[in-house]
Amino acid sequence: MIKSILVAADGSGHARAARELALSLASAFEARVTGVHVVDVRLLEQPPFVVGAYPVETIAPSQLPIEMLEGFRAHADKIMSDFRDAASAGTEVEFRIEEGVPAETIADVAESYDLLILGKRGAHAQYSDDLVGSTADQVVRKSGTPVLLVDGETPPLRRVMVFYDGSGPANNALKLAAEMASTLGGGLRILTVAGDLDEAAKTQQDAREYLSAYEIEAEFRVAEGEFVFEALEDLETEPSDLAVLGKHGHSFLHDLILGGTTEQLMRQARIALLLVP
Repeated sequence: MIKSILVAADGSGHARAARELALSLASAFEARVTGVHVVDVRLLEQPPFVVGAYPVETIAPSQLPIEMLEGFRAHADKIMSDFRDAASAGTEVEFRIEEGVPAETIADVAESYDLLILGKRGAHAQYSDDLVGSTADQVVRKSGTPVLLVDGETPPLRRVMVFYDGSGPANNALKLAAEMASTLGGGLRILTVAGDLDEAAKTQQDAREYLSAYEIEAEFRVAEGEFVFEALEDLETEPSDLAVLGKHGHSFLHDLILGGTTEQLMRQARIALLLVP
């Protein structure tokens, strides 16, 4: 069950959308919500001066101009205040301000939560054309907690797509998706892509058996071909509010890095994505 939710807050539009979704899910699951804002320590340290071939000691945060430090604190306090103001009565809300490298700190803090929610892009999105920001990308790679990436304003999660390949992470994703659909009163659509239709149908049988214990509406589709193409086409023809998939598939190589198909889907699908270890 989802009883604790961590949401990353940096003041950006995507982060505000993540906050709204986190508060909505917290209400449905009766979960506690914690917002976390990370002051990037790389911004608190000046680049080292170089004398010859030897760098000189960097400037410690305590030696930075008072105005700069106050600016960081005021920004963090404003985000915290906005977060608490957005929470409805009856929702248990906490907020923490950390210092560190954002992706590493968020992933570390998330280890003690059931679900992490953050925007696909953050406060510096205007300086990049990437559909997934560097912090979100790194958090997904590092996190041992399910990560829900929000792509702007997200509708209520009533129609959930699950990409199922029979792997361990895919089974974990199916379980979490079923829990969410059952709690939120939504339905599931299960897509399995393999080398041929018989293979896909055989793989999907485990998903059918697992979901038979739930009183939720479930549709099933099998396809042969290239996964990302079929997944994006299915999302186009059968619009969903959320896509759920395992972070890694069967490939051992993909277990060493972020799964290749998962990474492609992160960057191409214009929909909220829930990535499950």
